[in-house]
Amino acid sequence: MSEVKFKTGVNASGTSLCGYITITHRELERVLGKGEGPADKTLDEWSIKGEVDGEDVIATIYDWKNYGSNVQYITDWHIGGKDGKAVELIKLIFPNNGTIKKSNY
Repeated sequence: MSEVKFKTGVNASGTSLCGYITITHRELERVLGKGEGPADKTLDEWSIKGEVDGEDVIATIYDWKNYGSNVQYITDWHIGGKDGKAVELIKLIFPNNGTIKKSNY
């Protein structure tokens, strides 16, 4: 499998919940770099642009309303995007790390 090319810190406006990933904050930072949080209802988050099947895809990874938690101990993260391809992008970036599933929404 070839290396997935992606960049972080992109404009992710218009994205919403598409799935979930169970992974440590440390592993997220190892692969994606320092997060962009905290924000209004998140302690940390990443906005990511990559390619799935030749198409540019925007995805986000973020915690949701974990008020009072230490971000280092969070392992349940949300995946945001405009459609299910966001989850596919995260699967490409983390092929052997974490448990990834699509949302039922």
